[in-house]
Amino acid sequence: MSLLDVREYLLGYFERYQFFGVIGNVPTALAAWLRMDWPLTLCEHIPTSNEVLKMQVAGTRPVTVISSWPRMLKPVLSKPNAFAFMIHDLEHAWKFFHNPDMYRQQREFFSVLLVAHANGVFDAYLKDTIFSAKFDYLVSDMNTHTMHAAQFLRAILVEFHLRREDSRHPGDLAKTSKDDISGMMISLLGVDWGEEVEKRMIQLNSKNIEC
Repeated sequence: MSLLDVREYLLGYFERYQFFGVIGNVPTALAAWLRMDWPLTLCEHIPTSNEVLKMQVAGTRPVTVISSWPRMLKPVLSKPNAFAFMIHDLEHAWKFFHNPDMYRQQREFFSVLLVAHANGVFDAYLKDTIFSAKFDYLVSDMNTHTMHAAQFLRAILVEFHLRREDSRHPGDLAKTSKDDISGMMISLLGVDWGEEVEKRMIQLNSKNIEC
């Protein structure tokens, strides 16, 4: 049996069957990979968050396959074993590739973060272990609408300043902290999306009250 025959054989299964305990996005991603529609990257090591960020900017996502025995049975990061981690990667592949507009927007967003990170924009923040962990999550494990990702970025910036000031409510932050957050968002994305969303929600609520 040739490699082409094997590919067609596997495609037949991935395109026709649902697998127990696996969401439908996973075989969809595998089929797209086999058809070479989605340029996924096979990794036999656990990539760092920065490696994943660079991959996404380049237009790909990793699919991590740890196949050595007995390592494959042991936890991989937050997943119970290597199989679960591979499934997790395939779920993210679907989120990254399935919508062409979101794919383009995610690549652009991650490109902005990669350049900013390389230029040291986040250096002061990354000294904070909580911010660092959440930033790693943002750049390597959050394939979603870019507005959601931008709001998450703003939220972890706010949290950083709350911890630094030992404060609990964003409204209590010093003006310098608020300016820092807004300035960071504007410098990265051209607009402080969090403020814009808040303004639009206030406008919408006002209209609803008037009605």
